[in-house]
Amino acid sequence: MEAGSKKEGLPKLRDILRRQRDDSLSESMTECPDIEFLYEDADTYNAELAELFSYTEDSEFELSKKKFEDGFVNKDCENKWTKSSESVQRKHIVFLQNELEVVDKERRLNAMWSLLYLVQGVYGECISEEEHRDWTHRNVHLLYEQGLFTSFVELLSMETENTAAASIAIRKMAVSVIDSSDLRLILSVLYIMVEVMRSPLDTESDEQRHNRSMFMEDLVTPLVGDEILPVILFSMITKFCSGSAPHFPMKKVLLLLWKVVLVSVGGLRELQKKKNEVREKYGLPPLPEDTYEVCKNMRASSPPTSAADLIEQQMPRRAFREEIAKNPFSKPETDVANSPVEILFQAILPNLPQYMIALLKILLAAAPTSKTKTDSINILSDVLPEVMPLTVLQSMKLGIDVNRHKEIIVKAISGLLLLLLKHFKLNHVYQFEFMSQHLVFANCIPLVLKFFNQNILSYVTAKNSIPCLDYPGSVIGEQPELTAETLESGDNQPYCWRNLFSCINLLRILNKLTKWKHSRTMMLVVFKSAPILKRALKVKQAMMQLYVLKLLKMQTKYLGRQWRKSNMKTMSAIYQKVRHRLNDDWAYGNDMDARPWDFQAEECALRACVDRFNQRRYNPHSADPDFKPVDTCLHSVLGEDIDLTEEFKQNYERWLEMEVYSNYIDWDQVINC
Repeated sequence: MEAGSKKEGLPKLRDILRRQRDDSLSESMTECPDIEFLYEDADTYNAELAELFSYTEDSEFELSKKKFEDGFVNKDCENKWTKSSESVQRKHIVFLQNELEVVDKERRLNAMWSLLYLVQGVYGECISEEEHRDWTHRNVHLLYEQGLFTSFVELLSMETENTAAASIAIRKMAVSVIDSSDLRLILSVLYIMVEVMRSPLDTESDEQRHNRSMFMEDLVTPLVGDEILPVILFSMITKFCSGSAPHFPMKKVLLLLWKVVLVSVGGLRELQKKKNEVREKYGLPPLPEDTYEVCKNMRASSPPTSAADLIEQQMPRRAFREEIAKNPFSKPETDVANSPVEILFQAILPNLPQYMIALLKILLAAAPTSKTKTDSINILSDVLPEVMPLTVLQSMKLGIDVNRHKEIIVKAISGLLLLLLKHFKLNHVYQFEFMSQHLVFANCIPLVLKFFNQNILSYVTAKNSIPCLDYPGSVIGEQPELTAETLESGDNQPYCWRNLFSCINLLRILNKLTKWKHSRTMMLVVFKSAPILKRALKVKQAMMQLYVLKLLKMQTKYLGRQWRKSNMKTMSAIYQKVRHRLNDDWAYGNDMDARPWDFQAEECALRACVDRFNQRRYNPHSADPDFKPVDTCLHSVLGEDIDLTEEFKQNYERWLEMEVYSNYIDWDQVINC
């Protein structure tokens, strides 16, 4: 009897202990200080430029400066670029542009180093970061006006097809930063030009504003052959992941690709503006509030004051449904607008599945939780020096550089994927669904959960940076000597901007993939995401917590009553901070709703719709000829203009004899049919 009572008491004891553990976890969450973080499209201008260069590349700043000073001669102003007239500057830029086209590789490289120094703002002649930024903008606009952006895109395209460099890198045991020097040069120039055009100065002139608008058009215009710049960069990523080009500097490629997409299609504010324009086009009122303001203030939506208000809101939708019912055959699609998003989707559509797989492969390799395997890709080829460090100080510096390198890669990929998902969803929902499905097929959901299955608070507060080595501060004025103290000092910020930005982006991607998709929500349950996501709530940042709670909310009804009972504080947080819908029984849903066969049918039906959309809209001529419509009208067929070949014209009489005169044709029947 006593043994039986003990057995009955054990589950209750475990339940009590579990609740205490959950409560202690909630209390530990409150001990973490609030993080004041402002979510934006990207970090500050200086921070974004600093992340382009690894600490291993510090020695190359002096090299580019020397190459420029050796080639620029202007005795009237002591060979100073900042004191030269604009006409002299333009002449030298034209000279360097011509040097890019010579056969001699040494001269081409010298010209590239000199042009890199120009877009870096001739830092050797600047005494402050403000002056440096001003000269960077001036030089970038001068280079763009002379057509140097197109020249460097051509150089990039040529270098990606350089099979000799790829074969040398494949044969090497360990690829280092020296193997990608030419590509890093080209990518650095392109990235700085894109970043400068993305971040205009307050004193921007009308001419510079015009340059920026033309630059945005160039980003989605084929400058080399039929390929736009994003496609060239995507193809570099797939070549790298396939092992055919292990020397490609992936961090620079990913950063450039992310910024090119950001500048060409627009960021958060442009997206909000486009949403309201589309709503206005279809007779809907503009969005009452900005999504990011809601996230910042964590306000839940208030219900309507009365049932009459709700009925009034539903009446327009009912009228629209009645109109559709009257016209069951939907109207044909209008001409597709040639927007930057549409151009981008059409360009990447043929190889989009491979692009998504490649991005997720690199994300997996850069995740802190991933372990190095022999068959995994080497993403450190553009950060590891040719000779390994010999001192402890240099080893510490390299260790920080490697961790920083991985964090920047995660930031670029997460920012790029979220940007594409949001813009594709606004442009056409099937474009969004096409990309989403291929991300899901490539195991994006378990990959993101694996990323969060770490001490996420430590990741957000990590200090993998050396402020005294960050560009542009590291090249302006006197620099302190590198010591163990300067390595460990870091900045005064209580969090790492890029890591928090990456975490929020990955959570938002997970939300976009799983929202209103029961099969994908069940994947969250199967992969035991609830405890992983609950640990992420330790980061006391409003926007990040909101997206964690959204992910918990959508799977609550599948986790069972026991989980809901033992996680009441989490349930309360969801009630308090997440928007609710009247038809969503998230807290009291029946577990029997989880029928896997229904989910599989749902995914298959969605995929069939997406495939039909892509076939109809982007590949109309590849349908089976047996199912194409046939013109049976005699007059239109006889009146059709047909181009006859010269061979047919020469043998026309023979054809008449064989096919017409020799065959019996009942012309009365043909005419009367």
